[in-house]
Amino acid sequence: MKSKKTNAEEIVKLLLIVPVVLSLMLSGCTDMLGGGSGSSGNGVEIKVFRADMPTVNCNQQVNVELRLQNTGDYDAQVATQIFVIDPANWNNPLQNPPNPFTLRAVTDKSVEPPIQTVKWQLRPSCEMLDIPKSSSMDFHPQVRVYHTYKTDAKRSITFVDEEELRVLLSEGKSLAVGEQTTSNGPLSISIETVPFAQTFNSYLDVQIPVHIKITNTGGGKVPGDINNNYPVAITVTAPVGTSFVSCTPQLNALTYGYSNIPLMNIPTPTFTGGGFGDTRSGYVSLFTDPGGQSADMTCFLRVNDPTKIIRQTRYINVKISYIYYKDTQPLTITVKNPAGQSMF
Repeated sequence: MKSKKTNAEEIVKLLLIVPVVLSLMLSGCTDMLGGGSGSSGNGVEIKVFRADMPTVNCNQQVNVELRLQNTGDYDAQVATQIFVIDPANWNNPLQNPPNPFTLRAVTDKSVEPPIQTVKWQLRPSCEMLDIPKSSSMDFHPQVRVYHTYKTDAKRSITFVDEEELRVLLSEGKSLAVGEQTTSNGPLSISIETVPFAQTFNSYLDVQIPVHIKITNTGGGKVPGDINNNYPVAITVTAPVGTSFVSCTPQLNALTYGYSNIPLMNIPTPTFTGGGFGDTRSGYVSLFTDPGGQSADMTCFLRVNDPTKIIRQTRYINVKISYIYYKDTQPLTITVKNPAGQSMF
């Protein structure tokens, strides 16, 4: 933590070279909105995955149950998919409710989000599973839970002219810290801004850097598409009174597609609520490394007219939409083919 004296010295240096000074102070914490009953807010959570019988005979029904809860701030469209086992060998069980279904979010913190139960009725075929008579085999089914989701965030930016900054310094005060708020979801957004300016003859040449980082914090993954991209739709809206100079990387058009997700399409980039400034929309691909999935984007803004924005606090807004998935832990179901029971 820097002292007030150190901050003042740095600001004085800026005043010597910058005709219009922009205060872009970083917040040390993030305010979380909603989520329900102190939940972690990671969107769709897997609460229970179980079978009613761990051991069954050939053609005997075993009921599998999955319980889900939406702890985030947005409604989710959900689709589930049994894997590891081949459903054809288990009488092609029907899912109830069928794909896709909606899992509602509850933003009232005093209300616990509801539990959605999904069920399947499995009936193993010893013939299809190739289990000899008087033998048994273990199987380990899992369910992959896909869902669409959104995360949004905004950070305040306070614009200060040179005269106001001199008054603050003379009174031994520091500039206000920019506040960030964000919604609950499996992907988090961090918006960072730093003091930055270039000295030219016109205020239009003063450029403001904004760094946006998207991080996977939900315990699952954004699925890769057929082109090995991990697409996230993003919309960035500049504070009113400013406009974009550039964004790196450049946002892509919709060129992604999935081939293996049941009844789901890639969300489109949209922005609602407070999005009245200059806007950039498109798609970014998350980068996957041993530390997880993340993406970085840096935009530069310019002030359109300092006389209309000085001594005001404005917001830069970011919203992302995406498909996300989590896997259940595997079950163990033992299937027996008793002595004397025909496989046919």
